[in-house]
Amino acid sequence: RSPSLRFWPCPGLAPPVALSPNAYADRLRALVIPTPENLKFEASQAVMLREFASRCSRVADFHFAPLAEQLQLVRTATEDAPLRASDYFCTRHSNLGGVFQVAFHLLTGSSEVPASDELTPAAHRALQRIVGDCHRCHVAELSMPLLLLDIGASEG
Repeated sequence: RSPSLRFWPCPGLAPPVALSPNAYADRLRALVIPTPENLKFEASQAVMLREFASRCSRVADFHFAPLAEQLQLVRTATEDAPLRASDYFCTRHSNLGGVFQVAFHLLTGSSEVPASDELTPAAHRALQRIVGDCHRCHVAELSMPLLLLDIGASEG
């Protein structure tokens, strides 16, 4: 050992990063994130999208573009034909510790708060399309909030 090492504390190792070992697997996990149509891509407004963006920003994604960049690509691609309620787009992630690798961002109308325990016909059709995409793209697990409501503890 070098005698000069005693003058400096031993460097601590950073905690290991939990990257998804199955970012390209054939049994992916997905999450449906309801996003109000009028917010477009503002992650600071919708509770679930804000929490998802926060989790994505904690660890760098080495396989896919960061969430903000993926959202910007969608925004650019849909300038001529804007997305409407019941449209959706997909983002990919490898930095969520294997919990989810895919996110389906389902645009919902801001006035689509259900008065009953049934989904709107537009949301039902959108979910059918999402399930079809899950089948074609080897998504084995799909999680979604109850009634597609964006509820949670918001900071206000």
